[in-house]
Amino acid sequence: MGHSLSFTRLTARCAPGDGVARNGRRAIIGNTYLPCRSAAASDYFGQRYGNKVKFYARDDASRSSYHAENCQHRLKRHEKNATKNHQFTDFYRFITSFPALHKLCEVVCDIKVSSLTLQGNDDMTGTEILIPFAQGVARQAAALESTCERAQAWLDTLDITALRGGTLLFAGIGASYAVLAAPVHELRAAGLRALRSNGDDMPDGTPPLADWYLGVSQSGRSPEVVRVLEQQRPGRRLALVNQADSPLAAVSADTLWLGTLIDSGMSSVALLATSVCLGLLTDALIGRDCNAGWRQLPAQLDAVRHTARAAVDRFAQQAGHTGCIDFVGGGTSLSTAEQGALLLREGPKMAAMGMGTRHYLHGMTDAVGHGTAHVLIGGEREILLAKQLVPFGVPILLVTDQAVSLPGTETVQLPVLPPLQRLALEILVMDLLAIALGRVVDRDIDAGVVVRLDTKISGVVS
Repeated sequence: MGHSLSFTRLTARCAPGDGVARNGRRAIIGNTYLPCRSAAASDYFGQRYGNKVKFYARDDASRSSYHAENCQHRLKRHEKNATKNHQFTDFYRFITSFPALHKLCEVVCDIKVSSLTLQGNDDMTGTEILIPFAQGVARQAAALESTCERAQAWLDTLDITALRGGTLLFAGIGASYAVLAAPVHELRAAGLRALRSNGDDMPDGTPPLADWYLGVSQSGRSPEVVRVLEQQRPGRRLALVNQADSPLAAVSADTLWLGTLIDSGMSSVALLATSVCLGLLTDALIGRDCNAGWRQLPAQLDAVRHTARAAVDRFAQQAGHTGCIDFVGGGTSLSTAEQGALLLREGPKMAAMGMGTRHYLHGMTDAVGHGTAHVLIGGEREILLAKQLVPFGVPILLVTDQAVSLPGTETVQLPVLPPLQRLALEILVMDLLAIALGRVVDRDIDAGVVVRLDTKISGVVS
């Protein structure tokens, strides 16, 4: 039986005390015009939320035959401290309960409903809506403006002098651990005391190793990071999270919240935002003003996404069926090397390893030519290493900000930037490589393989 369509605007009112940025009398979580059976929409959300969610139906008969391909329905990113994840969960459940809406509704800036997935436990607490990795990469630049604003506002609340005078330990796991290598390197180079840990080297009973602990986790539910922070005095715990209602935020005295950015399973959006926030924190601790460069970063990301693709695709064709891909980075680019290897193992499911250049030179190079491919990120020493590897006929991708052309090497030349700003561009190249290799080996980079039994703390913290 056919049903006419009407267009319904989704707005929401948040719970008191959320610090919601208001638009008139209500907080807007979307300018979404949702094509649906308006009665069903009103009944569903009315019963579900009462005064929290209101639908404003437009019974415009001329809209009922609107063609699917012309429908553009956008759900704006959360405003400051806006609605919680369970509302997105129910929004997702509602629109996916009508198969026709898969073609008629697009949310999150042109991302199709049918491409969204849910990640969470059985009772749907702690649920995240996930978008495909490649779509997240395309949205990285758009997320950075709000990221920089949030980070700067958070930095203004911190006692930077106290942080600068003590030792700061950064804690993270997986990709979060990888991006911590760069700020630690920069802080040490500036004469400040900084450490990083993934929790494995901090068993229960470990005394405080630093004056301040900063836990980093996009989900805020990584048990290793929460456990590390709990070893520090409560007033000395800081956190950087994307999900506000999380165990990590709950144990932190001061939390930088990224705003619940809609992200992919491998975090193509929030991880880059995390890297930028860590860069801004590092600049503040060192006492240098690089704000103009950070503001230009979105445009540079867009440019590199286009200029790097050809070289990355050619390397992927060569490296797609090798035995192992080695990622090697010098200085702050160690973060890129570790993240690149993780992306390839988790995405296209390829054997890869990542490490610092100096460590790699002490014996790791000798496996070259036995089914290896090599991604080298950095400057003069990485260029020299590329020259050493070329005679072995192995696939090589060189990512550098220096003007160089080496036969037998695919090169992505980045603009000359301060190291932590360049890191964002290097991570983008790694993202593009994971996408390209997924196509070459014909594997779904968004699909998991091994069930994560105990890598996340279940539930949402009120």
